[in-house]
Amino acid sequence: MRTEFTNSNLSELVIDICTEFQNISGNEIQGLSITINDFDENNNVNETYEIRESFDRALKANGMLPISTVANTIFPINLWNPKLDRSVLFKRYLSIFPQIKKCPQNFHGVYFERMINYKDGFNQLDKIIDFYKTDNHRRSAFQVSIWDPLRDMVNTRMRGFPCMQHLVFSCVQNQLIVFGFYATQYIFERAYGNFLGICNLGKFLSHELQIPLYQVKCYVGVEQLSITKSNLKVILDSI
Repeated sequence: MRTEFTNSNLSELVIDICTEFQNISGNEIQGLSITINDFDENNNVNETYEIRESFDRALKANGMLPISTVANTIFPINLWNPKLDRSVLFKRYLSIFPQIKKCPQNFHGVYFERMINYKDGFNQLDKIIDFYKTDNHRRSAFQVSIWDPLRDMVNTRMRGFPCMQHLVFSCVQNQLIVFGFYATQYIFERAYGNFLGICNLGKFLSHELQIPLYQVKCYVGVEQLSITKSNLKVILDSI
C-alpha cells in the first residue's frame, strides 16, 4: 500500500490518492503523508482547474460541500485583503462567526476560529506573527492547537470536528514550511478542500512573515473513503 504522495500540483496529488484507493483491498490508508512543493511567485498552490471543477461537480452530486467552502474553514481567503492590516481579517471573521456557526456542520467549531479565538479571545496566529517579527524564532512557539480535550474529548459515536489536531510552522533558511496533522480525514469529501485551506493559510503566513512559502506537508492517521469504490471509479473516469 502506498502511503506517501508528493506533487507540485494539488489537483494531481488528490487524484493520485483517490486512485490508490482503487488499488487497495480496504477503505482506509493508515499513516498517509502528503507533500506539496513549488508554489508560484505569489505563493499560490498550483492546480488544474478542470480537475477541480470536476471534483466540485461530483461533490455537489453527492450532496457534499464544495472545495472552496471546506478550504475556507481553515483560511477564509475571500475575507483577506493583503493590503490591509491582519487585524482587519480577524475582526471581519469574528464578526460573522455567529452566522457561520449556525450551519449544523459548524456546531462544534471551525478551524480558523480556533486559530484566532482559541480560549478567551486568544489569537494564536497573531502571537506567532508577533514572535517572528520581534526576532523570537523559537521553533516550539510556532504551533497552533485545534484539538481541545476539554471540549472535544466526549463520549459520542460521531462528532465530525475537529479532525485536524494542530499545525506547525517552520521557518528554515528564510523559507516557510507548513505542517498539518490530522487524526482522520475523508479523502473524497474533505481532502482537496483541507489541503487547499492549509496552502492558503501558508500564503497568509508567508505574506505576514515576509518569507516565501516553500512547502506544505500533511500527515493523516487514518485516511478514509466515505463513498463506494464503484462510485469513486465513476468520478475518476469522468475527470
